[in-house]
Amino acid sequence: MDEIRHQLKLYGYKSNTIIEIIFKYYKNLKIKKHINSSNINHDIREATKEYIRSELEIIDVTKNFDTIDLISFFPEVKVKNESSFYDSVLNKYKYYDGFTDSLKKIKQNFNEEQFVSKVKKEYPKISQKNLEKAIMNIKSFKSYNPINRWMLFEIDEIKFVKDWLKSFGNRYELAVGCHIKNNNIPCPNCNKKTIKKAGGGYNSYIDLVCKNCKTIFEIKSKRKFDINMKNYFGGSYYGFKSIPKEYQIILLIVDSDTNKVYISKNIEILPRVEPRTFSKNNSPLYTYINLQDELEEWFTIKNILSEKEHNLIVDNIVNNIDDLCKTYKSISL
Repeated sequence: MDEIRHQLKLYGYKSNTIIEIIFKYYKNLKIKKHINSSNINHDIREATKEYIRSELEIIDVTKNFDTIDLISFFPEVKVKNESSFYDSVLNKYKYYDGFTDSLKKIKQNFNEEQFVSKVKKEYPKISQKNLEKAIMNIKSFKSYNPINRWMLFEIDEIKFVKDWLKSFGNRYELAVGCHIKNNNIPCPNCNKKTIKKAGGGYNSYIDLVCKNCKTIFEIKSKRKFDINMKNYFGGSYYGFKSIPKEYQIILLIVDSDTNKVYISKNIEILPRVEPRTFSKNNSPLYTYINLQDELEEWFTIKNILSEKEHNLIVDNIVNNIDDLCKTYKSISL
């Protein structure tokens, strides 16, 4: 609770309302009884096709919104997104004062016609209601306040789906799974060759799972990887809290420059506030993954699709769906 309050203050939020909403939501959380899994395909191209088709079962394109920072339409304002509970370096009071001055300038120089033109060009699906709300929010900028700053904008369905499936992390998650399959790599906890992929993709904290000892593998891919880094952003806190108590979580870090995979068995997971907390229903939390020991090198990935190859597979599958909206069912946080 205290770390959440601290993070909210770093985002400039002073009210306790959102705290009440957050913890009311998590109070009703249901813990899963077990975690479904399926075999990993040894061929990375086929594994990619399987992954895309399985994701198309869970993304709801009828509710496609993106969390937009209204400040991003004013490039003259330089914004930091400092929200870490551990960031003692941030001189928040000095920064708030500077940010408030920038907001005053935005209000003073606000050209509604130019703003509307920018938004419609970048987000042609936006509703008139949300466009009017965005204008009202900007005109009411008073302080470093997340409620006015972040909004949900309607976005193009096809773009939403393709961006989701073409993500940098997805390529490396698939490559890690296929490498484990092709090289008969055993679980580091039980030494059994029983690592599977999580079935259905409903939990952002379950990339791979050992069916023998109930070890979960969370995979994070990093550009310009620093082996001394101790804190990583993780996915849904709701997803983490719903994991059965008997499962252990192991963190895998992929260095995209070398394709080396590092492992940490001792991690701490804490809740994290981010922009989606302020814009989405139920005010979802996300996570920090903190390493409690040193990373160890586990293996090097031998085969991985290039970005171009991966994206081509996504395009071919998505472009051949007749009715995208009927393909999707639900989406997790």
